[in-house]
Amino acid sequence: MNQKAELARIQQQAAEWLIRFSEPEEDEAADAARAAEWQRWCEQDARHERVYHQMQQLWSSAALTPATTQRKARPQRFLSLALVLGVVGMLASQLPYRYWLADQRTAIGEIGRLTLHDGSVLTLNTDSAVNLHFDTRQRTVELVQGEAYAQVAKDPAGRPFVIRCLQVSARALGTRYSVRDIVELKNDIR
Repeated sequence: MNQKAELARIQQQAAEWLIRFSEPEEDEAADAARAAEWQRWCEQDARHERVYHQMQQLWSSAALTPATTQRKARPQRFLSLALVLGVVGMLASQLPYRYWLADQRTAIGEIGRLTLHDGSVLTLNTDSAVNLHFDTRQRTVELVQGEAYAQVAKDPAGRPFVIRCLQVSARALGTRYSVRDIVELKNDIR
């Protein structure tokens, strides 16, 4: 599943949790079970709770908190929830969640330099974001947006260094290269 589809799935699940929490449970045991289920969902992926709270803030800014929706008649409450979910979905699709949730990012006008655990140096151009995934098989930098310039250190374990975008994957051992805007690739091997 690509990351855009995965984020849309997380947003949908967060919206469903907002609806579930807006409806009162019949008893305390059901309420505790719902809370435990929500906690398990949050523990599955660090993005779950962050996206939930972002959507909760959007929900609150629409002035439709669970307390106000409980007083409305059932058909009116259903229409209000549908309207709010539509607005939240529309707003959520326009927000740069991938940028906000990235491991490292630079603001507009800022250039960042990171020394990675393996000794490689990653320079992020203005308004750029990356996620770092290093394991025993590979050193991967996911370019979420913008441009990244890598000075790759040789790895004693021989793990390749890869910069991935949505459409490009650049792999190198002991090189310098820049990846920009998903499809434009420059390679400067020395």
